[in-house]
Amino acid sequence: MHRGYIKVWRKTLESDMYRSLTSIQRDIFFALLLLVNHAPKTWEWGGKTFTCEPGQFITSLDSIKNLCAKKVTIRNTRTALDKFAKWQFLTSESTKTGRLITILNWDTYQTHDKQNDKQNDKQVTKHRQTGDKQVTTNKNDKNVKNDKNKRFIIPTIEEISIYCEERKNQVNPQMFIDHYKSNGWMVGKNKMKDWKATIRTWEQRDYGGQHGKTGSDYKTNWEREQDMEAEAINRE
Repeated sequence: MHRGYIKVWRKTLESDMYRSLTSIQRDIFFALLLLVNHAPKTWEWGGKTFTCEPGQFITSLDSIKNLCAKKVTIRNTRTALDKFAKWQFLTSESTKTGRLITILNWDTYQTHDKQNDKQNDKQVTKHRQTGDKQVTTNKNDKNVKNDKNKRFIIPTIEEISIYCEERKNQVNPQMFIDHYKSNGWMVGKNKMKDWKATIRTWEQRDYGGQHGKTGSDYKTNWEREQDMEAEAINRE
C-alpha cells in the first residue's frame, strides 16, 4: 500500500522541535512523514471531487495511532499534532472527508534539493576524473584554488537556519531563501558564490530582521543600495 521513500535529513537530530519530542511523539512524527502524498491525489466523495497536493494527506487520529507502536493512544496523537502545529511543522484541520494534514515546507525538504544532488554528483565525478592530474607542492595554494573554482550549491532553509542560529543574528531564513530563489540566486549583477558571506551582509544591515522590517521595506532598501558589499564578496 505504502510505496516509495522520503528524505530524512541528519540535521533533524539538531532540530529544537525534534529534540523536544518524547519517544511517542517521534513515533508519530515519522508516521506522518511516511503518510504524505508525493504527488497530487484526487478522489470523489459525496458527489464532489477533492484533491490533496504533495505534502498533504487525509487521515484520522485513529489511522495515525494504528501505524504507531501499540502504546500510542488517540490522546497522544492529538497532543502530538497540536505540538507540531505550534512548532509550525504542519497544519491540521478537520474536513468532511477526514483530517487534512499539511506538512509545511514539504517541497523545500523533499524536492527542492534535487538540483543540488545533481550538482553534487557532477562535482564528485569531476574531481575523481581530474584528481590524479592535479599536482601541487603547496597545499594551501591548492585549497584556495579549489575554493575559487567550486560550484555554488543552493543552501537549504535548514542550513540557513542553523547558520543564523550559530551567529545569533536576526536574519529571517525564509525571507532570505525566498528573495534569492526569486532572482535566480543573483547578488547584484553577479551569481552568488558564498551564501554565508551574503548572510553576514544581511546580518550587518538587519535585512530580513525579525523585528520591524517587512518584505516590502527590505526590497526597497535592496533596490536602493544594491547590496554593494555582498556583490563585492561574491565577485571575488
